[in-house]
Order: sequence, then C-alpha cells, then structure tokens
Amino acid sequence: MSTLYLHLSLRVCALEDKMVEQQNQLNNIISTQNAHQQQFQQMNGRMDEMNARMDAMNASIQQILTNQNAQQQQLNDMEADIIQVINFQQQQLNVIQQQLQNNHQNVMAVLNLHEADLQHIDHRLGAIEGRLDAAIANGGNIPAAVEIENAVPAVNEGIGGVNAPVAVGEGVVPNMGGGENVVGPIPEENNVGAGGGGIIQNQMAAVGNVVDPIPEENNVGGGEGGNIPNENEVDQA
Repeated sequence: MSTLYLHLSLRVCALEDKMVEQQNQLNNIISTQNAHQQQFQQMNGRMDEMNARMDAMNASIQQILTNQNAQQQQLNDMEADIIQVINFQQQQLNVIQQQLQNNHQNVMAVLNLHEADLQHIDHRLGAIEGRLDAAIANGGNIPAAVEIENAVPAVNEGIGGVNAPVAVGEGVVPNMGGGENVVGPIPEENNVGAGGGGIIQNQMAAVGNVVDPIPEENNVGGGEGGNIPNENEVDQA
C-alpha cells in the first residue's frame, strides 16, 4: 500500500513539475504574444502615420498638378499674346515697308523731275553762252552776270523789252531807235519755247535789220525765234 502511495506520489510530483513547466511555457508564449501584439500595434501606428504621409503627398501632388495646369494655361495665354503681338508688329512692318517703297518711288519721281529741270537749265545756259559768243563776235558789249540773269526769262516767257505789251511766249524785243522790227524766218528746230516768232531789234533809226535763221545756241526765250539785242540793250532785255 505504501509502495502504491509512493508510486502515485511520484507520479503526482512528476505531473506537477510538468504542469509547472507547461505553465512556464504558456507564460512564455503569452509574453511572446504580448510582445508581438505590442509590435503589431506599433506597426499599425507606423502604418497609420505612413498612410497620413501618403495622403499628404497625394494632396501635394494634386496641388502640384493643379499649379502645373494653371501655369500651362498661363503659358498658352502668353504664347497667344506673343503671337498676336508678333503678327501686329509684322503688319506694322509691312505698312512701313510699303510706305518706304512709296516714298522711294516719290523721291525717284521728284529726282527725275529735277533731272529734267537741270537738263532744261543746262540747255538754257548753253543758249546763254551762245548769245555771249555771238555778242563777242559782233563786237557787242559783254553784259554783267546780273544782267545775264535778268536777260534769261522764265520757262515759256519770251524776252520782252521795257513796258512792252508782249504776250507770254512771243519773245519780243522792242525797237529802241525808231526802226522797224522784222521777224526772221527761224526754223522749228531752233525754237525754244512755245510762243510766236522772235523779233530782232533795230538799234538805229535807219532801216530795220532783217535776220536770217538763227542757230539754236543763240535762240533764248519762249518764242519760236531767238531774240538777240544789239550792244548795250542786254540790260533792257
């Protein structure tokens, strides 16, 4: 009986030891689970924090995209404005270029007119030189520069004498000596102007001088005939 009791006691002790060991293992497991639970809670906290940061990043990205869209729209508007300004400036440049071309054409036309005037003046100066040569050849007096200038009429105006009622272009020089004014037969190629025949003045009271065709270089005035005054009558011409 005692042996059986001893044997049961040993078995009870062994079971108690095993129970204590299992309880210790269970406690270890519980402690491990608690640690894991704590770590899991920490991980959940970190996940919540990361989710919040992700939400903030998403909001920032959305704001950046919104700003980029606004900036892109501003760039598009600026580009449209720049294109409009460039087109307007191009139109102004085209207008200025057209004005410059028109001004160039006008200037060229004026220059051509001046060139024609200069050629006419050169022709008249040549005629004056011819008159001077003829006056020198005939032994007449050489008039001063002012007298020569006064002796040159305007375009289509004949050389008229003092108080001579002469129409424009007739080229009449009055008779100063009581003689007779005679019209010389002057060829058309010697005519400078658009008036009537040139009148040659007689200096003396004797018979008037009849002049044959007058060379072109001696023909001055608006009349068809050259008007060659005698000697001291250039200033009166």
